[in-house]
Amino acid sequence: MAEMTIRALGPADLAAQCKVAGMAYHFACKPEEQSMPASGTILGCFDGGVLVAQLHYEIRQASWGNTALPMVCIGGVASLPHHRNGGAVRKIFEELERLAAREGWAFGALYPFADGYYRQFGYERAARHFALEVPMAAVTAFAKSTPKEEHGRLELIECGEGEEISAELLEVYNAYAAGIPMMLRRGQAQQGRFAAKPLENCWYCFLWRNGAGEAQGHVQLHLNGNVLEVSELCYLSAAALRGLLCFLRGYASKAEKVRFCALPGSTPVAFLLNEHSANKAEYAIGASIRVYDAAQALGAFCYPGSGEFCVAIAGDSIARNNGTYRVVYQDGAAQVERDAQNAPVIMSRETLALLLAGQIKDMTALQCCAQVSDEAGAKAVLRAFNQAKLPMMWDGF
Repeated sequence: MAEMTIRALGPADLAAQCKVAGMAYHFACKPEEQSMPASGTILGCFDGGVLVAQLHYEIRQASWGNTALPMVCIGGVASLPHHRNGGAVRKIFEELERLAAREGWAFGALYPFADGYYRQFGYERAARHFALEVPMAAVTAFAKSTPKEEHGRLELIECGEGEEISAELLEVYNAYAAGIPMMLRRGQAQQGRFAAKPLENCWYCFLWRNGAGEAQGHVQLHLNGNVLEVSELCYLSAAALRGLLCFLRGYASKAEKVRFCALPGSTPVAFLLNEHSANKAEYAIGASIRVYDAAQALGAFCYPGSGEFCVAIAGDSIARNNGTYRVVYQDGAAQVERDAQNAPVIMSRETLALLLAGQIKDMTALQCCAQVSDEAGAKAVLRAFNQAKLPMMWDGF
């Protein structure tokens, strides 16, 4: 049996890459009409010289604590149907673990078709966002109750071929993203994430300015039948949020409802637009997260106040992540040390992702997900993460 090999794909592999993608996702694919991705890398697994599986990845900077850490964003995981369950995809994820150690990646993220499948590679569904649908009447009522001078003014964002996206828009977005764990930062390379070509696809992006002309927010939206879909609502101040909500009233003649597709869990939008019992709210499960470097993730986390805790990770296929960590934190800074003593809490790599993502808040949840031998030590762990925010991502990959 031939040994499987992993390598990055190039232009010469386009036909084989199209074959794997087309057969995996059941769509017609003509290589002569396709091209390799403009950014990122496609890793392929070859069995006997034949490409049998592949995935696409790109390195982005993800907000974490008071900084941003490198995250490998994964998409396009595909394999030939008659080569499945043969270990090809696993081989590629093992290569990603090797690359993560070499390159210093802190996290990985992907949008899974099945949680259980990617859990075997260390990915846990950790990122969530809040989706809210309200009658347009709720927005109209809010706008009428808000003084006109607080509405601000909006500018349509447009970006022609070869032009750069507005630097102010990037500054506003990145300042907003800095406050939300694992939200991906954007640069000119990600200008396509903004709806800057409205005449092509009827998606619109508006920059909000206050009375002094300062850019402090943006909104990205699209009219889908009688529903105004807001894919991005970004605000750096309460005034910006109020102004953006007031702006949506301008679509009242076309839309009966407004759907905010992805809001952070702590959003005030829900209670600002709370005049109607017809409001519908839900937590939508987002990306799955893999912690590739536990020490880096624990060290850069923004802990509340001061304190210390001890936790152990066991069973990770990344050997350097296993072991006991003692974390001492004060005034937003943390020191992480490896400790030889027994930890009061022993957890898996998946539980670590949930803890960092603010989804383990009490002793019962911790005991369900980890091995707890000392409640006092476990309480120290919970205290360190009791203010953790839910991660959120707007960018797909």
